[in-house]
Amino acid sequence: MPLYSVPLTLKPMSPASDVQVPLCRTKWTIAIPAGAIATADNAGTRILAPRSIVTSAARPLIGLPESATAILVRLAYDDGVTMDVDPVIQVFGFDGINDAAKFAMLFNSAGTPADELTLTAAETTDATDGTDLFTAIAAANRFALLGHPYILIAIKTAATAFDGSLATARVEIKAI
Repeated sequence: MPLYSVPLTLKPMSPASDVQVPLCRTKWTIAIPAGAIATADNAGTRILAPRSIVTSAARPLIGLPESATAILVRLAYDDGVTMDVDPVIQVFGFDGINDAAKFAMLFNSAGTPADELTLTAAETTDATDGTDLFTAIAAANRFALLGHPYILIAIKTAATAFDGSLATARVEIKAI
């Protein structure tokens, strides 16, 4: 299911041009549903063949708007949770053909392979809406799509809570 319904466009600043500049800015969307971050896809080992390793229905292929060039990733969790182990994710781009060889590991804006991204919870400083906390967005949380219209997010290392429950903890993305 795509993250969008109708692509938005903006007119360029030059009135002499009739070219439309696509605008891509989706709302925060759940990529890995509540509670599913407590289960690793490959027991802490780097995932190299995502479609043969990642079989959980909680890790769907996510369609993105055509004009999207990157995604932002964050962890949302209950404000009563204290993490013992923060989840580590891998982000893969997919070209839409049902062939495992068509997946590509995406790199974040810090130039690190996606399997290096730990969604670090900072319970005392993460933003809150009064119910949930949201991890900070840094260069490590922004992934270039490199032309891939779909992504798959896998959990390399499962999260565990020292205090509280992970029942509502989830991974969210925003296409930009």
